[in-house]
Amino acid sequence: MDIQGTPVEVGFLEVVGNAFTTAISDKNDDLEKLLKAMMLSLWYQHAHQFESFSENMTLQSFSILVFGREFHFLSMHFIDDMYIVDEFDAFVIPDSGMNFSQIGIIIEIIKKFKIRLIRYYRQLVQRPRRVTRFPKPGLPTDSQLKLKRNQKPFPSEPDEEF
Repeated sequence: MDIQGTPVEVGFLEVVGNAFTTAISDKNDDLEKLLKAMMLSLWYQHAHQFESFSENMTLQSFSILVFGREFHFLSMHFIDDMYIVDEFDAFVIPDSGMNFSQIGIIIEIIKKFKIRLIRYYRQLVQRPRRVTRFPKPGLPTDSQLKLKRNQKPFPSEPDEEF
């Protein structure tokens, strides 16, 4: 997402294997990768995006884990310095014509996920970004590091004549 000119990653997708070959150990490894990415996203949002948080605004990141024909929709929240993971929906893609009646339910789940992302995006856009405040009004004239480098270590003394 592009939030006020700053790229912010809040959504992740991980596909484990393929629809026919599934190994539970691969699923656990990829789930761990997703959770780490979500935690980094929350840390970045907390560190760089917002000056203050209201009680109704919690930081979030989202992910989809695809394991075989299973789709798991996860969200992670940062509340009281804790990472809380929630699987808010899941579905299995039908493998026979008799189960195709579930397609409407699957579409509704995907629409709910999209709406949730859009709502979160709107909340992020409305929040003020953390900005750097300069100690003096006006533009800075020179960096402090450059000023220190240009200073002589000792004040110059006038040459004494003998």
